[in-house]
Amino acid sequence: MISTTLVQLESFLVLIIQPWESNPLLPKDVVPRHYDIFLDPQIEAGTFSGSVKIALDVLSAKDHVILHSKFLTVSSSRLFTADETEVPVKSAFEHAPNEFWVVQLSKNIDPGKYSLRLDFNGSLVGRLEGFYRSTYKRKDGTTRYLAATKFEPTYARRAFPCFDEPSFKASFSTKLVRPAIGGYIALSNMDQIGEESDAPIKGRVTVSFAQTPLMSTYLACFIVCDFPHLPSVNIESSGTKLTVYAREEQLHAANHALKVATDALGYFNKYFEMKYPLPKLDLIAVPDFVSGAMENWGLITFRESMMLAEPTAAASDLLSTANTISHELAHMWFGDIVTMGWWDDLWLNEGFATFLANHVTTLLMPSFPGQATFALNYLQYVMVDDAAVSSHPIIRHVSKPDQITEAFDAISYQKGSSVLRMIENFDPEGFRRAVVVYLDAHKYGNANTSDLWSKLDIEYKQVKNVSRMLDTWTKQMGFPIVAAERKGNSLILKQIRCLSNINVPYDKSSSKYGYKWDIPIKYITSASKEPKSLVMKMEEETGMYLFFFFSFFCIIDFFIQSRLSSVRYRCAIPPPHLEIVMHSMLNSFYCVNFPFSHLSVEEPVPADAKWFKLNADQVGFYRVNYTEAEWKNLQNILTENPNVMSSIDRANLMDDAFALAKAGYINYEIPLQLISYFKVGQEKDWAPWETLNKYFSRLKDLLYSSEEASRDLKLTDLIEKYPEAGAGAAGRLKAVEVTKANIVLYKEYQPVIKQILKKLVNDV
Repeated sequence: MISTTLVQLESFLVLIIQPWESNPLLPKDVVPRHYDIFLDPQIEAGTFSGSVKIALDVLSAKDHVILHSKFLTVSSSRLFTADETEVPVKSAFEHAPNEFWVVQLSKNIDPGKYSLRLDFNGSLVGRLEGFYRSTYKRKDGTTRYLAATKFEPTYARRAFPCFDEPSFKASFSTKLVRPAIGGYIALSNMDQIGEESDAPIKGRVTVSFAQTPLMSTYLACFIVCDFPHLPSVNIESSGTKLTVYAREEQLHAANHALKVATDALGYFNKYFEMKYPLPKLDLIAVPDFVSGAMENWGLITFRESMMLAEPTAAASDLLSTANTISHELAHMWFGDIVTMGWWDDLWLNEGFATFLANHVTTLLMPSFPGQATFALNYLQYVMVDDAAVSSHPIIRHVSKPDQITEAFDAISYQKGSSVLRMIENFDPEGFRRAVVVYLDAHKYGNANTSDLWSKLDIEYKQVKNVSRMLDTWTKQMGFPIVAAERKGNSLILKQIRCLSNINVPYDKSSSKYGYKWDIPIKYITSASKEPKSLVMKMEEETGMYLFFFFSFFCIIDFFIQSRLSSVRYRCAIPPPHLEIVMHSMLNSFYCVNFPFSHLSVEEPVPADAKWFKLNADQVGFYRVNYTEAEWKNLQNILTENPNVMSSIDRANLMDDAFALAKAGYINYEIPLQLISYFKVGQEKDWAPWETLNKYFSRLKDLLYSSEEASRDLKLTDLIEKYPEAGAGAAGRLKAVEVTKANIVLYKEYQPVIKQILKKLVNDV
């Protein structure tokens, strides 16, 4: 009987879910402090072997250690105490569903310091993540091999067993083995401190690197290659040795990258008030690279096309390359020095790096249309995605590792950076100071969005409770339309959610903010080209109001109804009229929840202002809808002189008009009439032409299918009037002509194509 009971109890215990099965995330009571890594890639054979010694802090008694491993064959797992006493291991095995390596111990160990030592081997071929082999051909046709890494977000575990989550920061000491012949070098995050010939075997060299500061595993990097480099540059502001590597045939195209990196690194040292902390920074173009670039601390890897640019490259290519390089350099602080605690806050890394890249390239390359490029290629682009009901908030919950890669999307990068650009524009110095304080407070550690918001609440001067404002932009999807109407000397502003189709239903209760936003608005008028600022609070759009307490925009109309003995208070801003009713018969007060699209914000404008334009230079992440009369007024103003506002503002008007028409908020007659100002021939800037180009394919279909639209706007007239003046050799003027040529190709207007192409050839 007793024997049967024991068997049943044993069977029951077997059914108990083990810790490595129940949670896809690592337990927090075993913390890595330092990695000693040895890697020996056999590049031509396509394999590698290695060992890792991990210094651990065990925080509670336990009989197992869990870490990550994938696609590795682990041949040895041993645990030692601080005095080098070996702890008996019961078993060590892979739990593939969670990509875990589990080391079960024969007995519980007490809290304290331990050393986990593992030997392993793996393959360099078959994939471009983890530790992998890349190939390229030389001019003579011979094939050359190199070993490289790509670890973000969860691929370090494919190179060595590790605690592969961003919160587990540790220091790293690395040794890499390279061939003794063939011109091979070894690179890692830190500077080389030594090498040993004929080790581990004859014909091989073991290269040692200095210890890193605390960093996450996804930022480690190992490269063995035969690449030369341009002469190194010393960055005086931080004492950093900056070096750019590429394969020999492409090295001449790396000069632009070196110049951009030199300028950007110097700028960031000052902007962050924190010097880049590592002794060196390498940039290397890898022939086979799955991402555009990767911000490995001290050794940034790039796809070749994202780092290299020929001296004769187009302006757009030079600007794109500069943006990518600056993006990765910004990560040296935002992402590397301070890292998000978990992938929910990925946007803190990517949104900030994207915003700062645009910021620095605009300052360092003023002859390039940096802000216009951001508005058109980032902000306007992601607005299309974010207007869909299938969008998602910037901050999105990531509960499982297999959801992490989904977070690397346009919302994290483009919308995240656009929101930051909007907030920074309202108070640049307060914003910068908050970033400086945030980085200093969390240096070499982890942080989340609320940590940054708390610093902004202190340093940001233009908006009280800016953290609440930012929550409305980061914790709900979508963005607003600001409807603007001029009444006398006042602007009346309302907000509604912007959708890609006005008729698509959605549940307002799915957002705690009801799809309302605190909107920082900047606007210009004919009386003042210097933008003016206002903040449109979400509660100014809706709320519970007692009958005697509501906006001063309302006037009181008395309607005496004998049977109900009611008093009605009616809003003075139609349509539709809002009413609050107090029934004296009931001897009680009623509250009415106003629909958020109806109550308004009032802003004074100069009496002599002939026009106004909201969202100056399109720094705000919202669309603007004007009254039909005001759209017509703006068309007339642009026809008379388009340069009364910036090229970004002109492009913004067209983008809003076409997007609102496509969604059904306004008639297509408005954008079609708006762009008729092009026929005057005064538009010479890239941003408006590129915006027209973007909408042209759809516009072409409309013109062909609508006699009324064709009558209102003759497209060939629009194209024939392209300006003759100023089409010189400057890169952005060439971009204007190329854009016009693209537009003409839709229309198959051959005489104009030939004329434009002839001008381009002559300029070159």
